[in-house]
Amino acid sequence: MLIVLEYVDLLLENVDANEVLITSDHGNAMGEYGYYGHPRWTPIKSLKEVPAVRTSATDSGEYEPSTERTEGGSNQDIEERLRDLGYL
Repeated sequence: MLIVLEYVDLLLENVDANEVLITSDHGNAMGEYGYYGHPRWTPIKSLKEVPAVRTSATDSGEYEPSTERTEGGSNQDIEERLRDLGYL
């Protein structure tokens, strides 16, 4: 999680926005009360609430992103990844 915050900080220092909403997916159970993953109807608050923070952003002009692009996978590769993650 902390590595993501580093990139969120970089983004907030390099865009201009009066209002920014930073959000995330809900959590996964890791054995709490015998639950694993994110089964329905569990009493664990972190599985039901989506974290969100409202802030603003100002471009400092200090960061110049790389324009180097990597080739993406084929549609089949993307579908396989989504299936592995449980989205398909």
